[in-house]
Amino acid sequence: MTDHHLSATCNTLHLNGFSATLKPALVVKSGDRVHVEAVSGSLYNADDKAPQSWCRLPRNL
Repeated sequence: MTDHHLSATCNTLHLNGFSATLKPALVVKSGDRVHVEAVSGSLYNADDKAPQSWCRLPRNL
C-alpha cells in the first residue's frame, strides 16, 4: 500500500465543476491511501488561518 498526498495548488485545482477532458491530478492503485488538501469557501477573502500559498491561488488560476 502506498500513501499519496494531493496538495491544493494551481496545478491540481479546477474551478467551476468537473470535466472528463482534464488530466488526472493523481493516479492511484487499489488499496492506496490518499490524503487530499482541500480548499473551501472564498479564496478571495481567505482569513489569516489560510496558508499563504492558498491566498495566491485566485490570481494564478
